[in-house]
Amino acid sequence: MPSPTSGPSSAYTASSAYTGYPPPQPPPPHIQNLQTQVERLTQSQNEMQNHIQNLEQNYHDVLVEMVGFQRTMAQQDGLMQNLIQYLLQEEQDDGRVRDLENSARNLGCV
Repeated sequence: MPSPTSGPSSAYTASSAYTGYPPPQPPPPHIQNLQTQVERLTQSQNEMQNHIQNLEQNYHDVLVEMVGFQRTMAQQDGLMQNLIQYLLQEEQDDGRVRDLENSARNLGCV
């Protein structure tokens, strides 16, 4: 008895003879177009996800730099305030010395 897969005379391939269904046909062109669009959208989504993650990392790095910059500026501000206070104190001390010298001259001590 000839098997259903015994050669060209058979109307079905080995797989279709086994399942009892005709061989699968390629999807219609509009389905292929949709599948291609879905694949492109999936690829585009993956690229956008990577880009957004990169932007998030850059944003984090900028924030860290800004905090460091702010700390440095606060330290410099404190240093400048101390320097100004020191200079003002020196100026006041010099004025006191001058006042004492003038007082001593006026009294005839010098």
